[in-house]
Amino acid sequence: MGMISINVGGSSGRSSLAPWPPDDNMLNQIDHKIYLIKNGQDVLLESTKVGDILWVTVPAGTWTVRVDAYYEDVYYATGEKKDIVIISGKKEEVTVTMTRAFLVRSLAEYNAALAAIREYGSGEIGREKNYIINIQGDINDITPSIDFLADDLTFGETQHIIVTLKGRGTLNTRNENGAMFTLFSYQTLIIDGDLTLRGRRAGVSPHTSDNDRAVIQMSGAGAKLELKKGIITGNSETGGSAGGVRVNMGTLIMNGGEISDNTGAIGGVSVDQLGSVFRMKGGEIKDNTGTLCGGVVLYDNSVFIMTGGYIQNNQSTGANSDDLSAGGVLIIYRYWGFVHHPPADFLKTGGTIYGNEASPGNRNTSFNGYSHAVGFWVWLNPSFDNTTYVLDAIYYRDTTLGPNDDISTLYPLPEWVGQERNGWKRRE
Repeated sequence: MGMISINVGGSSGRSSLAPWPPDDNMLNQIDHKIYLIKNGQDVLLESTKVGDILWVTVPAGTWTVRVDAYYEDVYYATGEKKDIVIISGKKEEVTVTMTRAFLVRSLAEYNAALAAIREYGSGEIGREKNYIINIQGDINDITPSIDFLADDLTFGETQHIIVTLKGRGTLNTRNENGAMFTLFSYQTLIIDGDLTLRGRRAGVSPHTSDNDRAVIQMSGAGAKLELKKGIITGNSETGGSAGGVRVNMGTLIMNGGEISDNTGAIGGVSVDQLGSVFRMKGGEIKDNTGTLCGGVVLYDNSVFIMTGGYIQNNQSTGANSDDLSAGGVLIIYRYWGFVHHPPADFLKTGGTIYGNEASPGNRNTSFNGYSHAVGFWVWLNPSFDNTTYVLDAIYYRDTTLGPNDDISTLYPLPEWVGQERNGWKRRE
């Protein structure tokens, strides 16, 4: 057996958690739990705390140590992982830097957490600044953001930061237009708690009118949203984009969670700009409604890779001036004058698309001022619409796409009406 002494507080006892805990009384109530990790298993160890030093006896061997902090039995923060070698009869000293964490139980604490993150400033490539916002309870009257301007960004202009939302509860914006979160360049938001992010919808208290933004929007190189848990829901967007998540530039990763019961031109997710990426590995996009598309829309050289999850029971009403509709997934190729962008790419090697509905037989002529979306549509069960560089052709797939049904816009497509090729059939 050997012994580890772990410094969890830093020289001041609070520098690594500044500005929280807000006082010494709360600091003294924090309970640290030490885990040794070996072969992928977490082993909770009994420890003795003296000041900022934790003492623990462990078996000899090579381990990874992690320290979690709890306040009033609520998960509060985690420390960086440290690799250690324990020699029998020896003592190993380890200093663990705790992630800056914010325990949020009220709107005032929520606003203070955002202000502190903006104040701390930017990290660096490979040395990102990490934060945890631990929500406990419902937080109402959150001020939404509208534009991608410095004063309107959720985390300001800080770059190379990673903010993780944990805990349980519901977040609600006040009765104003705007997104709950607006992410900019090299800002990452991870949702990893039993949280509901509720948007704005007329008639749902306290809202008296619909919204003109998605619940979460991002625009900037390196902007990223990762959805592990949680629900993005209840937003009615009237600005011509998505009700759930709008990726104006950046990356959306879904490992879990749910985007549901949103409405707009696109109900669920819009991937708008050149180089934007959506990777769906799990989770659900369901029960959304759009005039253009219920589920997911891709534009101009964006990429959608689906390896898991469900896109189900989304609906397009088809009630748009361009006579275009799609229930599940829609890919649109746009150009302005003589400026042509490569079409978006869709690759499905897993996951399931089913139960989506749309008005059949529509043609895409223009949308939001971008004329001549030349190419083909693809219809999936019965509504997955896609456009690419073949003029005035329609390709469709009406049946359910299950986990083993691979399909892609990258495969060779049918060349004449009635031909079937790589899962698609050409209609005209």
